[in-house]
Amino acid sequence: MQPPAGRIQVGDQVRAPGDRTGHVTHERQIPSNGAWRYVVAFDGGGEGEFLDYELKKLAVAEPA
Repeated sequence: MQPPAGRIQVGDQVRAPGDRTGHVTHERQIPSNGAWRYVVAFDGGGEGEFLDYELKKLAVAEPA
């Protein structure tokens, strides 16, 4: 099963709680309710796991 169209995907740049930014490295669905959890590798090091509604997808600049 795939996340809904337009939702966060592996590789996306995101902002997590605490105003930390990074990119999504893993995703998994929670079978009991259909929500998605994502592992984020933070730009400054470390990682965290968050529900989809806790993350904000960031726009990525197009190459010149």
